[in-house]
Amino acid sequence: MAEDGSDALLRGWSARVEELVDQQDHDGAVNLLEEVIAKLSLGENAASNLGLAAALQDLGGLYASEGLSLRADSLLSSSLVIRQRAEKQASSAAGDQHPSPELRNMH
Repeated sequence: MAEDGSDALLRGWSARVEELVDQQDHDGAVNLLEEVIAKLSLGENAASNLGLAAALQDLGGLYASEGLSLRADSLLSSSLVIRQRAEKQASSAAGDQHPSPELRNMH
C-alpha cells in the first residue's frame, strides 16, 4: 500500500526538527512544524492530540528563542489547553472503566 505524503510528514517529525535546529536551520524547523501542526489540526481528535500539543510547544519554543514572545505565548497556551483536554479525557475514560461507588451501588 502506498504511503500518503501526510503520513510521511508526520513520521519522525520531532527528530527532524531537532536535526534542523542543530544545523541552525530555524526557518526549516519552523516550516516543518507549521506543516505538522496544519496536518494534525485537521484530525478528528485535534482538540486533545498530544502530538499537536508537542508540535505547538516546539514551535512556541523556537519563536521564543527568536524573541517573538507574543507568538510563542499564544502557541504555548494552545499546547497547554490541548494537554489539559487530553488529561481530562484520559481521566474520564479511566472513570468509565471504574465507576464511582454511587454508580456501583445502583443495581
